[in-house]
Amino acid sequence: MVAVIETLQKKLVAPEKIPAKKDEVIASSFTGDYAIQSEWVAHNLFQAVAIEKSKVNEIYKFLSPENVKLIVPYAVALREFIKDRDLFNKNKRVVFLDYIGNEVLLTIFNNKLFTTPRRLSIAVNRVVTELTRSQENYKSLNKEEKDIKFLIATNSKEILDEIKKENLGEDVVYFQEKYPSLKGLKEGKFSMHYMLPEELIRLGRLKDFKKRMFSLGMMIMISVA
Repeated sequence: MVAVIETLQKKLVAPEKIPAKKDEVIASSFTGDYAIQSEWVAHNLFQAVAIEKSKVNEIYKFLSPENVKLIVPYAVALREFIKDRDLFNKNKRVVFLDYIGNEVLLTIFNNKLFTTPRRLSIAVNRVVTELTRSQENYKSLNKEEKDIKFLIATNSKEILDEIKKENLGEDVVYFQEKYPSLKGLKEGKFSMHYMLPEELIRLGRLKDFKKRMFSLGMMIMISVA
């Protein structure tokens, strides 16, 4: 059984060598009562994903805590599906149009980084229009990345045919997988775990304390020697 819920995500700059400070930056990046998880992307760069605590409580209430193995963001699971099929090796941004029955989810991936999934109408012509709009918006927000190119991936034959008919000049990949995010959920190994902001800060301070104690221990050992 899988529950799909809304999340928020941000790309954050934080000092990775100072865990307490890093976690404070991540914890304070979302205003409201959120559970947060983050992952390292590059030097001092992290991607944080947040979910409203009330929604987590709803999941526990509906499924019961002992039945909840993981809470994984949709885009993280879909990223595993994309990664296992070597789409990231083409040096392009991957735009995934995931047809899930009553709507289409549009997510843009730059290796580990991803945009907030957008819900689109299942009307095929509207999907293609929103695809072009999302690409232009991504380019305007990432002007520092010159010559951005896209690879379109979808699990909808109708969307595939419409994109080719419109001759958008993009590489297009089609997958027959009905639910690629669930496939990625089965295939992937996940290290992101939701925590409350105060728990993030507490663990960061604990890491700093252990690091200082280790350094102090080394100094004592050196002085005794």
